[in-house]
Parts: sequence; C-alpha cells; structure tokens
Amino acid sequence: MKDYVLILNGSPCHHNLYQGGPTSFKRAQEEARSCSFSSHCGETGLRDSGRQCAMLFGTQVARNALRNGCTIDVEMESFLSDLSPKISWVARNGIIWSQDGKDFEVIADVSRGVKMIRWFAEMLLEGYDLETAGSFWRRLAATSKVSFR
Repeated sequence: MKDYVLILNGSPCHHNLYQGGPTSFKRAQEEARSCSFSSHCGETGLRDSGRQCAMLFGTQVARNALRNGCTIDVEMESFLSDLSPKISWVARNGIIWSQDGKDFEVIADVSRGVKMIRWFAEMLLEGYDLETAGSFWRRLAATSKVSFR
C-alpha cells in the first residue's frame, strides 16, 4: 500500500507510482526519474500538445478521493463533470497511457482513456479505507493552519 505522502505529493512524471514501485515518498524521491514518455508530451506541456495524461489525471482523482474520504466513483463523476465540456479540446490528440511506466500508447478513444484514468486512481488507492482517510484529513485541516488542497 502506498503511503499518503506519496499519493499526495508524488508525480507520475517524476516518480514510479506503479504497482511494484516504492510505497513511500522518501523512497520514491530516492529513485526519482523522469517519465520516459515526457519528450513526447510537447515542449510547452500537455495542454498545448493536445494530449492528456491518464496517469496525471488518475493521480489527481486518487488525491481527491483520499482527501475527501469518498469513493473513486464519486471523484470520477466530479472529474468528468468538470472535464466533460472540455474533453474534446484538451485530449484532441489523445490520452497518454501506460500500465507499467515503460510501454506507452496514445489512446484516441476518450471513453477508453477515462477507464485508464480510473484504473490508475484505483491502483494508487489499493488497500485504503477512504472514509477513514477522509475523516483524518478533515480533522487535520480543522486543527492546522496549513491547507491540504
């Protein structure tokens, strides 16, 4: 099971968040590497390249589910309602996907890309009780001057 800090601070662009990878942020930092696909994302970033990354989106969905203590279903619904008016533009050249961080593909079918976003979020949160996690973050936020959003 991956620790909270890794899920909240890790990046699929710089850390191995895949199954079999480090389970702590400290270890992920020690093993940091650049995503092997990053040179294909575009010089000015994903948005301008017309591609989107299923791993980046999946990480964001997992973070929100962890913070809010809700299910992946709820977070995916929220994610899709925010993105649906823009999906054809932001992913006009496809959604980047890799199940292992080594072999990448660009998915043209948005519905399949959304399934991969969900898969990645579920993989990151494997083993978590999201209700308990959400309760923890709400208590922490109530007693802290630091924002966790």
